[in-house]
Amino acid sequence: MKKSLLFFAAMCCMMMAYANEKTSIDGIDYILDNTDNTATVTKCDNFQFLAIPSEITYGETTYTVTSIGDYAFSGCKPLESVDIPGTVKSIGEQAFQGCSSLESLRIPEGVESIGNSAFQGCSGLISIRIPESVRSIGEFAFKLCSGLTSVSISEGVETIGNYAFQGCSSLTIITVPSTVKSFGYQPFMSCTNLTSVIVLAPTPPALAGNYFGVTRGVLLHVPDVQAYADWGGFAVIRDVADYKPDALGDIYKAMQGER
Repeated sequence: MKKSLLFFAAMCCMMMAYANEKTSIDGIDYILDNTDNTATVTKCDNFQFLAIPSEITYGETTYTVTSIGDYAFSGCKPLESVDIPGTVKSIGEQAFQGCSSLESLRIPEGVESIGNSAFQGCSGLISIRIPESVRSIGEFAFKLCSGLTSVSISEGVETIGNYAFQGCSSLTIITVPSTVKSFGYQPFMSCTNLTSVIVLAPTPPALAGNYFGVTRGVLLHVPDVQAYADWGGFAVIRDVADYKPDALGDIYKAMQGER
């Protein structure tokens, strides 16, 4: 019996070893999954400009790069620009944490999740667009991205984690799409220059503690003022149709007309 168990354990270890191999190509480390021929970026040299390939070849096999692993670029201070291929579906926890020189970044359509603290401390980022394919933004995902002046969250995002944009002190306006179903705790805490939050969901998303954690004086613009009456911390809650600077009111009215 013991021999059978030992043999089974040995076989499992061999299968796991075969299923996941490690390699380094052109200064980027990968874990290779031989069960579906995919690759995860795990580490890289101190690049200044980096284009992650969509495919790599190891031996006689071609692997599709589908994820950026946890901590892959964490603390890579020289990194200024990274090109993420459209094959990537997930960005792991703390993947770019502390990349303070990172200025140019495009999250491609196809990415479905952004992990906890993925871009925390990327103070050089000025603007970011979250594509429609993303369903979840992790806790602290953009914490202390103090240079961010523009965040575009596309329709499709469903959850925004705890403190996701904490300390983004250059943000002045944030628009939350109608697809968002839940917020974590104080997602915009310490965004000291924030003046307006626009939430396009007709039914209020679940909000931990019913409190955004915004600085005093911030205006909330929503499609149904009464429905959002329980949300605390805002100076005034207004109808989104009255918000005119970028014609969001007209956009929302058009959306309602199409339903």
